Amino acid sequence: MKKNRKFRARLLVDRKLQGALLCRVVTYWCVCVAAMMLLAGVQAALSSREAGWPLVINRAMLAFGPSLIAAMVLLPLVLYDALRFSLSFAGPMRRLRSEARRLADGERVAPITFRGGDYWFELAGEFNRISAELSRLREEQSSHAAPAEPSPGAAETAGRS
Repeated sequence: MKKNRKFRARLLVDRKLQGALLCRVVTYWCVCVAAMMLLAGVQAALSSREAGWPLVINRAMLAFGPSLIAAMVLLPLVLYDALRFSLSFAGPMRRLRSEARRLADGERVAPITFRGGDYWFELAGEFNRISAELSRLREEQSSHAAPAEPSPGAAETAGRS
């Protein structure tokens, strides 16, 4: 069964937004790893009160090591998923921004439609209404501003003055 679903060729369409999102995900990941390390250290310290610090640290690393490896393996997958998810709102915003720029520059723009799974459907509809109204007003203004052709007698009168 062939899928008709189209994927974007690029994962980064808005570096500022998507970069901030990835930085936030990495920050959360680091906080979680630090919390897990702290908990493993506290557990090791409480379970071996008579042991020295090297033994406590060794036990904490033995208890926490597999979790750290799993977290390191999962981080790239989480980042990739966050990046793919961010396309569903960063992509439509980028398109909306570029079409709004074209509209402001006086160009005609086709109605915007977003892909299934994208966010901002309502905003696309509102943009399309604004675009249609602006096109209507521009046409109305150009039809009122079009200079009327002078009558043949008016040119002769203007030439005698």
